[in-house]
Amino acid sequence: MGKAPDEPSSSGRPNSESRGALGILACLAACVPFLFNFVAWTASSYDRVQKLRRYGEDMSVATTSYLERREPTGSPAIKLSSIAAQRYGLGLQATMLKEEQQLGLRPWQFWRTLPVDSPVRPGPIVHRNNDDVGRAWLAELGFRLLGGVAPFLLLWLAALACVPVLGWMVWELAGAGHVVAGVVFAIACACSPFFVESMALPYSAFGFYLVGLLAIAAFAVFAIMRIPDARGFLLRALALGPLLAVCALCRDGILLALPGLLLAMMLGARRIVAVPAAAVSGPRWRRGLGLVLLGFVAAALPYALARSPTHHEIWTGVWEGLGDFDRTKGHVWSDAVAVKVLTDAGLDPGVPTAVEMFDRELSSPEKEAFFRRLVLEDVRSDPLWFLTILGKRVVATVTQDELLVLGGRSAPSEQARRGRGAPISPNQGRIRFFYHLVPSAASVGLGPWRLALPVGVLWAVGAAFVYAAVRDQEGRGPRPALSVAACVAGSALPLPVLITTAGALETEAFVLVYLLAFAFVVEWIWREGRAEFSGRAPTKKTNHESGSDNAVTAGC
Repeated sequence: MGKAPDEPSSSGRPNSESRGALGILACLAACVPFLFNFVAWTASSYDRVQKLRRYGEDMSVATTSYLERREPTGSPAIKLSSIAAQRYGLGLQATMLKEEQQLGLRPWQFWRTLPVDSPVRPGPIVHRNNDDVGRAWLAELGFRLLGGVAPFLLLWLAALACVPVLGWMVWELAGAGHVVAGVVFAIACACSPFFVESMALPYSAFGFYLVGLLAIAAFAVFAIMRIPDARGFLLRALALGPLLAVCALCRDGILLALPGLLLAMMLGARRIVAVPAAAVSGPRWRRGLGLVLLGFVAAALPYALARSPTHHEIWTGVWEGLGDFDRTKGHVWSDAVAVKVLTDAGLDPGVPTAVEMFDRELSSPEKEAFFRRLVLEDVRSDPLWFLTILGKRVVATVTQDELLVLGGRSAPSEQARRGRGAPISPNQGRIRFFYHLVPSAASVGLGPWRLALPVGVLWAVGAAFVYAAVRDQEGRGPRPALSVAACVAGSALPLPVLITTAGALETEAFVLVYLLAFAFVVEWIWREGRAEFSGRAPTKKTNHESGSDNAVTAGC
């Protein structure tokens, strides 16, 4: 679809060219607070790289892979679960930390490399069969581009991926005529300690899960709020595919976000085939279905082609995860309990009980079948029990009410009410550990300032968003944004509902829906205030105005 004609200057609205320039400026300005807080909160000390298992493991894989390309040892590959690999990882972290401090490398200098080689390596180190491999692969690629081992690059990978995706989200909102909402959303993400610190989480590559959700949200904005355009729809699906593939390789839980993407594609295709100018021969439903299929294949094919042979086990997590609300059937969110269940059943007879869960071959068909049988037996024996748990998970994810008990790294004044002292069920096992990996999703901050908000603030934002959508009779923002929010919710809900809320991080990722709602509430208040101040009610857009407002590179 070509660019729509510019609006007359008498309309008082920017034409498409000026709106495009405004969108670019909004993208650039909106990303600055994110980078500022990321450096201030995650790159100001060495705390995040001292003897951290998963940071050390990914660095071991990336470093040995890079060095083996330069100077092959000829030794066979060993898995991370081996004693030699674990010893190398600890030695590598100690060596890097010493060199970083001696050379004056700062954690925000992700591009700087170490001039010396790592400790004597036992050969190439490879992941276990149940590990996500993407973060180590990206780090090794970065080492090759930089010409050396960069110790802080691994903690910057998700943030570097997030910046252009956040800019994309702002660009789509600006192109839809919602510059204010776009800038407010980006600033809200930047001022969310949960969102920002997750990008540099050493424990896991969870930041890429958030990047994937953000990319789906950006696609949904185009599909639902901008000019219906089949070419732009498919081009964005093609661009989304490699991005989601990278996110899935780093954090495969993002694959469960595909229902929200499918919903966005269905809504977008319905709008496209409804445009008379786009009419061609054949029923509309068939053309819409074809567009959805093409878009979904474009988005899913890159991961199907690049999929790693290693992947997380499924049924072990499902069995443990039922401990979030099970109180009668013995499910516990604890690796130690799962190990005991395995050994009591006669599995892993030759493995010492001291070996931790993540060092066992949990993705083997034998163990997957064992835990699948346990889960299905419980579900078949008591379907109502299972459906009740699913319902409680939906409520817990949407309302974020578990923050009332588990908090996050909240302010000391908040901890007595909702922090470490609050009681939890034994079935929830280590749930508190995961809720304290990063600050609470209900916290806000800027630089050294940090505030843990009551969870009720999120509920108030959600209620205000629904109220604004009801009042939005002209469909100027909050009403169509409800569909975008539904797509984001459809992406954020499946993992905590189908697997568990006890992992905390994916449960709290639902806060993106609230941040989007907040952005449109602020814009709605701003527009209503401007209209009230000027003494006139907001006018309903004509078809020509709506098309011009949204025609910023519609075919791109």
